[in-house]
Amino acid sequence: MSLDRVPAGKDGLRIVGVSKTATILDPSPDSRTGFALLGVGLTIQSDNVQVRNFTIRNGETHQLVVSGNNTLIQYMRFIAAGGMCINVGAFSGTQILNNEFRSAGSFAVVAGSAPQTTVRSNLIQTCDAGCIYIWGANATVSTNTIYQSEDGSAIELGGDNAVVSANFISGTDASGINIIGNNASVTANKI
Repeated sequence: MSLDRVPAGKDGLRIVGVSKTATILDPSPDSRTGFALLGVGLTIQSDNVQVRNFTIRNGETHQLVVSGNNTLIQYMRFIAAGGMCINVGAFSGTQILNNEFRSAGSFAVVAGSAPQTTVRSNLIQTCDAGCIYIWGANATVSTNTIYQSEDGSAIELGGDNAVVSANFISGTDASGINIIGNNASVTANKI
């Protein structure tokens, strides 16, 4: 199994680094310059995988792609993504907790139609197209700190029954919070 892909059949796998500063995955094929030319940092294709405690930097497309249910992404650092930092497919139960996102070429987190996605207690700085976009039902976005969402909303939720609470948002070119789905609960956010 290569480090850049967790194939189907590896359910329950844990990928844990020593620390965010000591363990770095860089999908750049030219490590001498540190420039990202192409590639995805890590693709998860199994269920119940935990990814914790290291840095993914650079990468022309997405830094982490989730194609499995109940993935936990925690204590990570995402730096200088050419595209999205995290791209979640139509898989349920993804938890994105206590991470640091710095300089996303498009979005920090996109979870298309993924239901029951939780994005909580993250620091997000500078997203070129918006920061958190989730279109699946029953999403929870809470206690995040977001600085500088360019050309899009800091938080946009399109699914029903979303919960958006206690987020701090500063410096957005569009809406701080944009809710499109029905029956949302939006409380105690500071924009």
